Amino acid sequence: GSPSGPLAAGRHRMRDGDLPALLMATLPHLSDDPDTAFDALTEAMLARPKAPIAEHYRALFTWLATKLPREQPARVAVERSGGTLRIVARLLETFPEARFLHLVRDGRNTAISMSRHIGFRMALIGFQLLEFLGLDPYEDDSRDEVDDLPDELVHLLPENFSAEAFRSYDLSPALCGHYWSGEVQRGVELLSALPADRLLTMRYEDILLSPRDSIARIGTFLFDDAAAPVGIDPHWLTRATALVGRGRSAWQSLPPAERRELEDACAPGFAALAAHGLHWSDDHEKNRLAMG
Repeated sequence: GSPSGPLAAGRHRMRDGDLPALLMATLPHLSDDPDTAFDALTEAMLARPKAPIAEHYRALFTWLATKLPREQPARVAVERSGGTLRIVARLLETFPEARFLHLVRDGRNTAISMSRHIGFRMALIGFQLLEFLGLDPYEDDSRDEVDDLPDELVHLLPENFSAEAFRSYDLSPALCGHYWSGEVQRGVELLSALPADRLLTMRYEDILLSPRDSIARIGTFLFDDAAAPVGIDPHWLTRATALVGRGRSAWQSLPPAERRELEDACAPGFAALAAHGLHWSDDHEKNRLAMG
């Protein structure tokens, strides 16, 4: 028969071609019935009067913390989205009391992951189209500069776009490395102005090597209030540690020329991190990292 309840609502949204990111990426981790939760959240947020965006975000976090079934009351709201280094200034302005966990991965492996990630691939392809055309072809129909586009990018214009063209486009890890370096340079500079009790910078590789100790350190930073310390829930620590997997990308497996290009592209980002005491060694096999 026809689906009903949350399944029907979810399929209806997908047919409309407009599946909200909050429903797709966030609520499934917080609720067994994300569609119903999304509808209730939408109703609550639409009922709010006009207010600064920061107030709406705080209301959103409060709703998620208090209205969804939980084993115990929420103590803090932790938001994690990829690529947020580029909006650090806005986050600092919007949430002046927030603590920031800066999780840094070896830029060379990050670049390889970015080159394979659908979202980052689309974003970086968009940046290249914008650079060649001087406009976003997905927002503007003008094609005055289209003759300057390389053939492989012509196939990624909205009027020519296909899944095959997108998948086959050769997005260089070095290009992703340049992007990573730029984001790290800008983000680290802004974060460095924070007091020590509001910033924790950790390496992804350290979490892989010592997951329980690393998660405990993160938990202490996020949850402990100096005015009213409560400690870390050992059950939470065990569950969180069990979620830590294994790293996949290995930049040393690239061909020599491509590897050198990637290393050069990531060098400015590594220099910015080194200036703040964070270093990577190249002993990949033992994965030994040196903290300066």
